[in-house]
Amino acid sequence: MDFRKIVFIPSADNLEQAGVLRLRQLVAPHTEVEVFEPVYDPHLAAFPVGDMRRYEELREEVVDARLRRAEVLAEALRAEDIRASAAATWDYPLFECVVRRVLKTGADLVITEPLAGRAGALSNNDWRLISTCPATVLLVNTDGMKRYENVVAAVDPFHAHAKPAELDAEILDQATAVETLTGATLSVVHCFLPLTSVTSELVAEHLPIDAAEAELEQFRRDKLGELITGAGLDSSVTKLVRGRPAETLLALAASGEADLIVMGALSRGRLRDLILGSTAERLLNQSHADILIVKPPGFETSVGDAMRDEIVLSPVQYPF
Repeated sequence: MDFRKIVFIPSADNLEQAGVLRLRQLVAPHTEVEVFEPVYDPHLAAFPVGDMRRYEELREEVVDARLRRAEVLAEALRAEDIRASAAATWDYPLFECVVRRVLKTGADLVITEPLAGRAGALSNNDWRLISTCPATVLLVNTDGMKRYENVVAAVDPFHAHAKPAELDAEILDQATAVETLTGATLSVVHCFLPLTSVTSELVAEHLPIDAAEAELEQFRRDKLGELITGAGLDSSVTKLVRGRPAETLLALAASGEADLIVMGALSRGRLRDLILGSTAERLLNQSHADILIVKPPGFETSVGDAMRDEIVLSPVQYPF
């Protein structure tokens, strides 16, 4: 598969920003790119609304300015033979603005650096975008200067934590697409904790733990092999690793063995939004690699089609 429609959220108006550097690597000849500016100004939103016409004019001026910035970047991309267009929309909150654009355009990939509001960790807009966006989200944590050389797909053939079986296949499908587009080396990693790490010494002393460990590891290897075969991949790409998933993947990123980590988010129970497990949370906050978050097939967002028709006002402070 290739990415048909990419919504790109710029952090600047130049071609040297990290998101553009990653975008170039993931664009196929038929891919359409939309440079999209989500626009919202809380100061303008608190504008005295006695003159609604003037308020709307000011809002349009802000949107037009951001649209011009997006168009400059889109034109530069078109000069590189990338099929690019530009758009800007006033909407709130920021993550819903992006999600609604995805719904309107049918995009299958969003490329963004961490959204506004980051202070040492991901902002609420980042978390909410990742959990509600129906498209795959590429969160660009790096400067993008180094091309993707090592793509790691994190899978769990045991479908722990209610993860649907189809999600692993989707992870491999998208990881393979990135491998093809970038020429990177793909590794499919499944991490697991050995029995000895979760069994007390007293229990281990009276039970054949070693034999059970070997049997369980072989079972894991077989299940991983079935997944790889079903995806049409060679068994040489697989890595069965003893260790906690978050620590293992963070170590791969720190050592340069993972430039991009492809992983899925979980949908639990009857909740419509995705819930990120502790592994994903640690990776998104601490990883030195980019993260590609894949959605389970059939995921539907809880974000509505339109912004709530209301004006957000700042509280009025009275001197008494």
